[in-house]
Amino acid sequence: MKDEHLEIKGLIEEISDQRKSNDSSFCPSEIARIYFDENWRDGMDMVRIVADELVKENKLITLQNGVLIQDLPSEAKGPIRLKRKD
Repeated sequence: MKDEHLEIKGLIEEISDQRKSNDSSFCPSEIARIYFDENWRDGMDMVRIVADELVKENKLITLQNGVLIQDLPSEAKGPIRLKRKD
């Protein structure tokens, strides 16, 4: 479980670094689809929990409808996007 957690965290950081160059955000489902493949829906909670850590570490921000929200990814209701914090 810990290895999975670290791998997901690394993947989120990698994707957020790639997107930072063009200032774009990404959906947590992109991470889940890469990591969990066809079982991606089952992995969404884990991806959001790992994203919570990165928000708490001040590395990511959470967006909803293009607007910064204060909720952690796992607490947000509805679709969200993640973005590397400047």
